[in-house]
Amino acid sequence: MTQTPKKQHKPAASGPGPLRFDFNKAAKKALRDHPELRGRQMFIHAGRDDAAPFVEKLLLKGVDDEDIEDLEKTIRTAKRLKTSFHQAVTRERGKPVGVLVFHPDRHPVFGVTSGAADDAGTFDHELGHALTPDLQGTPAENMADAFAALRHFERFEDATAHIRYAAWKRAAISMLTGTTSHLTTFTLDKIVIDAQAANFSTLSPADAKAIAADYARKCTPSPKRLAKLAHDFAPLKKMPVTDAMEKLAAITLKAKTSSDTFYLGARVLTQALAEPDLRLDGRRVKLAGPERDAIRGRLTARIEKLPKKHPLRKLGPNWRSYD
Repeated sequence: MTQTPKKQHKPAASGPGPLRFDFNKAAKKALRDHPELRGRQMFIHAGRDDAAPFVEKLLLKGVDDEDIEDLEKTIRTAKRLKTSFHQAVTRERGKPVGVLVFHPDRHPVFGVTSGAADDAGTFDHELGHALTPDLQGTPAENMADAFAALRHFERFEDATAHIRYAAWKRAAISMLTGTTSHLTTFTLDKIVIDAQAANFSTLSPADAKAIAADYARKCTPSPKRLAKLAHDFAPLKKMPVTDAMEKLAAITLKAKTSSDTFYLGARVLTQALAEPDLRLDGRRVKLAGPERDAIRGRLTARIEKLPKKHPLRKLGPNWRSYD
């Protein structure tokens, strides 16, 4: 893996994150940081921008009418669903133009609540797509989340907490929807673990891009592994969250501790057990009563038998939150 900077025994130079996310400032900085995007990347805030001026610019660049219609549809979808996209549009001559369509997310990923941290994570995720337009599918999502995570250390002192939640949510959503397109948990967890010894807050933009790509390449599960996970967690699809957690415990505790199924199941359950106020898209993830204690005890016993270098041991649940 690309070498990462060693942990420095002093406060990060970046300080606390902003009270709000400044989209215009972020877009200008992205073009300064990544000169390869200049002249072929456009930034649209779907929550406030009128599409007409951008359409006019794309027409002048020779972009195909059908692609412009697709982009207008994407902007309307971003407004309706309150989510963000990155889209490439073709033109008659020259390289395709990338369009980052941003909207504050209805359902935050980088942290339980909406705000500057999630807005920044959302923007950086889509910027990761802009920087690697040839990547597709789950590898592309892992690259985008890895890039967002690395930039998060520059922006926020409590970046680790935000990234841990993102890793948890990506796994939980994958289980409840039966899809693996955005399963980035293995990649994000590796970054969280490595951050215990590396200082990611001082990475240059070019290094962040290269290191993120390396994490994605090495940590994204193969199609075969993804298919196995989708199969194993299929019983959870469309279940209510609390019921799904109880069913997930049964699946996880039957799985081999060396399996991806055990890893992801334990990853979701330990955080749900450790954080009594944990929420998923506004819904409280609640495990209570005798079942909670029994599940926690059995999980703890199995995790403690894993090698000390195992990711689940390095991440470690914080059971004190429940005591």
